[in-house]
Amino acid sequence: FQEPSTSLNPVMRVGDQIVEAIESHTELRGEAARAKAIEWMGKVGIPEPERRIDEYPFRLSGGQKQRVMIAMTLACEPDFLIADEPTTALDVTIQAQILDLLKQLQKEQGMGMLLITHDLAVVSGMAQQVALMYAGQIVEVASAADFFSTPRHPYARLLLRALPDTSKRGGALAAIGGTVPPLWQEFTGCRFAPRCDRVFDACHHTLPQIEQAGATGVRCLLYREGLDSSASVVPVDSAARADARRVEGQETALLEVRDLSVRFPIRKGLLQRTAGAFVAVDGVSFAIPAGRTLALVGESGCGKTTTGKAIVQLLRHQAVIGGQALFQGQDLFTLEGDALRDARRSVQIVFQDPFASLDPRMRVFDILEEGLIALRTDMDASARRDRLHTLVDQVGLRRDALQRYPHEFSGGQRQRIAVARALAV
Repeated sequence: FQEPSTSLNPVMRVGDQIVEAIESHTELRGEAARAKAIEWMGKVGIPEPERRIDEYPFRLSGGQKQRVMIAMTLACEPDFLIADEPTTALDVTIQAQILDLLKQLQKEQGMGMLLITHDLAVVSGMAQQVALMYAGQIVEVASAADFFSTPRHPYARLLLRALPDTSKRGGALAAIGGTVPPLWQEFTGCRFAPRCDRVFDACHHTLPQIEQAGATGVRCLLYREGLDSSASVVPVDSAARADARRVEGQETALLEVRDLSVRFPIRKGLLQRTAGAFVAVDGVSFAIPAGRTLALVGESGCGKTTTGKAIVQLLRHQAVIGGQALFQGQDLFTLEGDALRDARRSVQIVFQDPFASLDPRMRVFDILEEGLIALRTDMDASARRDRLHTLVDQVGLRRDALQRYPHEFSGGQRQRIAVARALAV
């Protein structure tokens, strides 16, 4: 599944969940099944599998939970695998390891695979055939080689133009305007027409069928009318590229982290006395000037998320935090009460797992407004409503999304809601 946090049972150890799958679908039992689970946890890159097999899901990072899900699935040695965004939460090294493992299993067992993904890099490295989907319909079917060298559908061409590369440095990336239409409406024309850069009159009142363009099937009226050329991806016009703006005031750090350390107590025994400490972050220092971006990169489980949570003071009652986090010269680690609340208006966080970070019992409007009520007391109800309408437009959601619940959205749409919530204040 795409979201391991909601796919793993939170009250079962991860090893028990893997063993349960192995015993349900193979002849292995007991210690043999446990040994198989440890073997697969090691194969998918989980460190210290002999120890981690007895951990609960909440003790693992997002990437580690995804690896547990992959181990649970592959340990059953399936003949056919439906992989829904299987490497979304993984760092690039483990992603490559998992994809190589899937390729190896395909070769050894002849396993078939339906790979559901938005990551075109993964598609290019894994797939032999590509079916491009838009608004509930397949709009292009082609071999992977043809899809990337000669995309036929306007949507495919726009997607590939939006991929970043070094030739586009300093300029705006190509983007597809608008949003995917709601699927409860009745369509009388092409579903992509409102966003298409090659739309013509017939597109609005004629339902397109799959047309053959060489070996590629394309759902587009351009091919029925003979109006399309088979040109490959058109690069972004170089004249439209602007030189990267120099950021003023780079010398002064907006946020400076000095010698950050985070230690979680290890508790043992009936009375849960502290028997030691697990060092999750040790001696991290960096500075970020205004208008600049710092990428904190590392394998899953190395402490990246812990660093972010420590900076915004979400771990002060769970861990021992050392060092300083200076925001505009003010140490966030020393703030309490109203001073901490004021600082949180200026420092927000977007979490890795949007499903776990959004309250499932609240509508999107209430989720986004909650932060404004708490941290923007200068805004009245009307101003808050206008602000939320602007926000959903900015993150590419329709305004009717405000009256829906988180479970009614895809994973990517939920993350856009989480981004809007962080930017709201």
